[in-house]
Amino acid sequence: MTLHWKDDPKPLEQICLVDVETALDLHRTTIICKNQANLLKAFAL
Repeated sequence: MTLHWKDDPKPLEQICLVDVETALDLHRTTIICKNQANLLKAFAL
């Protein structure tokens, strides 16, 4: 998921929502949810 300023192709922030532990990526903010239900809730926010 990316957040952009209006009409700017460069993202302000990149967010990765996952439900399992994953390798660190310095270019993205990774949010680890405990299960798929929480993952869907995080996506809705």
